[in-house]
Amino acid sequence: MATSRAELDVDTIGLDWLAEQVAGLTVEVDRMRPSEYVERVRYLPASVTSLPGPFRFDVVPHLREIVDCFDVDSPVREVTVKKGVQVGYTTLLESVLLYFMGHVKTAPCMYMTADLELARSRIENNILPMLNESGLAEIVRSADEGNARKTGKTKHHIQFEGGGVLYPFGAGNADKMRTFAILLMLKDELDAWPDVVGRDGDPDALSSDRCSAYWAARKIGRGGTPLIKGSSKVEKAYRRGDQREYRVRCLRCNEPQALRWSGTQRTGSSTGSRGSSTTTGPSYSTRFGINVAGVDMHTTSTIRSGYSQPRRAPSGYPPRRPSSPGSDRITCRRSTPP
Repeated sequence: MATSRAELDVDTIGLDWLAEQVAGLTVEVDRMRPSEYVERVRYLPASVTSLPGPFRFDVVPHLREIVDCFDVDSPVREVTVKKGVQVGYTTLLESVLLYFMGHVKTAPCMYMTADLELARSRIENNILPMLNESGLAEIVRSADEGNARKTGKTKHHIQFEGGGVLYPFGAGNADKMRTFAILLMLKDELDAWPDVVGRDGDPDALSSDRCSAYWAARKIGRGGTPLIKGSSKVEKAYRRGDQREYRVRCLRCNEPQALRWSGTQRTGSSTGSRGSSTTTGPSYSTRFGINVAGVDMHTTSTIRSGYSQPRRAPSGYPPRRPSSPGSDRITCRRSTPP
């Protein structure tokens, strides 16, 4: 039996549904600094740390400011970390990616190291387990939502909720990245990269060019352990920044200072400030600048009251584009005690 217009008002069809959709619209954007987001969601299992549980920057306070330089609202565009070993650098990279994958969501990201297989291994063994332990495994999903067989995870990329994507890449293949447009570029172990790739030139410059489409919003992170003094890529990039040092106050005179270690090895040779090399305390540099040294953060409570202080004004590093700002880089240096 036909329904009359009086019984069914076609003019109101869908209005209730539309009202529900409008009521559910977001009226404000929830913005958090990377350090805030990481502390809210990240969980460290016993398999990766001696202090399992929710991640806290009180344990690694020298990393907080560096991580926050990757805030999408921060004016800092480039960060270089000059580091030693076992100083939390892996934690830093993972935390930056966690922020972009779980909070920003829409950004195209790339993780580069000297070797492609090593880059893929880092994502498989570090990044994906981090998402699982933090309760974010479900954010990995294919952009092709109509195809149920696609999971969003392949050996070439990781797609995640919101439309973002993470690409692993090797510096030796930098000549093959011409089709990529990247907002977040993380470059690991820069001194292990080749000086040139084929006829295309410096892989560091080639990878930075992939950020051209997002130049005003780009986030470029460089890092690694310097190998040869005078030719270190990390050292050169670090010196272009303001070379910040993480300083702590002396327990006797309260004077802020960058930590130095020195001593004698089992072989009898001297190390540190009395030897041929000096191990410095936490610091980092931006265009701007940053340096960070390893220390037993679990027992040295004075580290937690420290702060970063630049040692110099940024150098006149030529911008890759005329419109790029003149003071938008940070470099960090970290060393470990002997």
